[in-house]
Amino acid sequence: MVSEIQEETVKPGGPFLRQQGEPLELFETVRLRFFKVGHLQYISHLDLQRSMMRILVRAGIPVWYTQGFNPHAKVVFALPLPIGVQSRCEYMDVRLDRKIEFEEVKRRLNAALTDEMQVLEAYAPEMKFSDIGYAAYTIRFTCPQTAFPTAGEVEACLRDPGTRIRKKTKSGEHDVATADVIEQMKIESTEEELRLDLLLSAGTNRETLSPAQIAEEIENRFSLYKDPAQEHLDIIRTSVLNLDGVPFR
Repeated sequence: MVSEIQEETVKPGGPFLRQQGEPLELFETVRLRFFKVGHLQYISHLDLQRSMMRILVRAGIPVWYTQGFNPHAKVVFALPLPIGVQSRCEYMDVRLDRKIEFEEVKRRLNAALTDEMQVLEAYAPEMKFSDIGYAAYTIRFTCPQTAFPTAGEVEACLRDPGTRIRKKTKSGEHDVATADVIEQMKIESTEEELRLDLLLSAGTNRETLSPAQIAEEIENRFSLYKDPAQEHLDIIRTSVLNLDGVPFR
């Protein structure tokens, strides 16, 4: 799934830094890989889009704007995260209208961002967002008063064709079997935690489930948390792959 925002409330201009650099004939696209962790897992994808538009202006990035009466910038995100999920591999494409070193884009943005969101790489795109096929997640349940199911019990549940999760989309609702979207899984169960490393199908025109939906299914199936005050769930996206299983670039 690719998300695109056309921000019309932030106008061209911005800091003086933005005016420096050699103008480009058309535009150049820089791909940013960044992480979003900690408290920032609780902001929505729409809030992320709006914030990033303002951060780009604040950092003096020479963003390309459309022409006409109401100019806007096009910033495209891949695989929007649900609230409550962290990530070490978020992707955003930005069009630039002036020549600037990609490392300088990274430096300026990181100076304007917080410790919980930093750009890891800035480079020319090598693949299309439509090439994305899989995303890897780590799900950790911890609770001092919970007897976790065994790894075998959890795996049997997720591989059972009868384990289906109701998914809501713009076109309606339908059930998705967890076995149909989990490409690989590794499960560890101890007295301290239950950990799942899952490789899930992802991207446009593919059947998908969010890791949060799978975590909720496990919670309900095995009645993990009898005392909500003691529960702790941690979900983080660790990598994104293309349809051939190659790291996305």
